[in-house]
Amino acid sequence: MVYELSLEASAKMFLHAAKHPCNAVNGVLIGYDEISTGNTHIIDCIPLFHCNINLQPMAEAGLYMVDHYCQSISSQSSSSDGDKSRVHIVGYYFGPELQHLKVEPSKGNVLGLRMSEKIAENREGGRSCLFVLGNELPISDSLHHNFRLFLSSNNSNNDSSGGGGGTIEWTAAKGGDIRCLDSDSGTAAGTAVIALLCGRTQQQLIDLEDHLADITLNPDWTNSGLNSIIQQT
Repeated sequence: MVYELSLEASAKMFLHAAKHPCNAVNGVLIGYDEISTGNTHIIDCIPLFHCNINLQPMAEAGLYMVDHYCQSISSQSSSSDGDKSRVHIVGYYFGPELQHLKVEPSKGNVLGLRMSEKIAENREGGRSCLFVLGNELPISDSLHHNFRLFLSSNNSNNDSSGGGGGTIEWTAAKGGDIRCLDSDSGTAAGTAVIALLCGRTQQQLIDLEDHLADITLNPDWTNSGLNSIIQQT
């Protein structure tokens, strides 16, 4: 199984972290599963918080809003879209605020880890992904050098349908588990992200926390307008 990461999803993760360099940030990844191959296509990301990461009511509200957003995308798709008509939350990302902090699920230092586990519990077989963004080095052309990917599984032998039937375990992904813009190294995506950062595009990003703080000023928490800019990069 391979995770196919779109430019919109990869760019907005790093734009979110760049907009709040002194804060930890998090968000969720949305996409669909390709039944014929078992691959998961991550088509977009929804930036959630930059201050209130560990507040459970905020997390629950965020997941609820994103889930309904996914349902609206799916309802607008036609049956001819096949797998693409079943969009849902497929993963979680976290960007730490401290440099050189070795963040990984087994150490318990991923803020909002319970949110990522909740996502995995609601996925078949407990399958989900967790991106930990790097912040100790400048963005490189090879996007894969700027994050670490962890994959989840449900260790229950009796329940393969998700829904919390067992304990969620996380393992570090291998090189072939992720592809960015049809590239194992993510070079094209990395180049695009650098161009967006140089243009200070991160200032246009709105996360859900911004939206909830001032709904009138920050209405577009899905960043649909920003997606159009990213696609033109």
